[in-house]
Amino acid sequence: MTQLLKNEILAALNKVEQIVIDEGYEDDITYFTYHKKRYLRMALSLKNHLPDKDLVVLNIGSHYLHVSLLFQFLGYKVDSLDVAEFWNLDFIKARAEKYRLKSVIDNNFETLTSLADLNNKYDIVLFTEILEHITFNPILFWKKLYKLTKNKGIIYISTPNSMCL
Repeated sequence: MTQLLKNEILAALNKVEQIVIDEGYEDDITYFTYHKKRYLRMALSLKNHLPDKDLVVLNIGSHYLHVSLLFQFLGYKVDSLDVAEFWNLDFIKARAEKYRLKSVIDNNFETLTSLADLNNKYDIVLFTEILEHITFNPILFWKKLYKLTKNKGIIYISTPNSMCL
């Protein structure tokens, strides 16, 4: 990993942090601060494996859109998928619109009907810190993710570390 790459990621991450601070939502700031190091680690790992820009990313569980913004600022095209509960938050809708993030709303991750007609679209599928929320038999879900991912694409999975809590 080059220092130039790390600096590029840190600049994008600082841009996201400034947005979060400027908008001033306490839960949003707390969440970003807690996960900032994880975001950096994830971006460094993925940029090392898929350094090209203009790749297409699906961010599953996009929540406050921190990761979606980070990857967009790094030059990727990002689709942000989450349940309506998060997409119905006014500041999330405004953030997605302001930064032209594509919102994908799906309240049933088991079937992912919002992406039913897509195949081989994504270079990267991000599935971070939400594995513990999967409360259904995930076989159909993983099959769909496989179909959504391009040949030689990456499905990036991370889970909460109980030792950090």
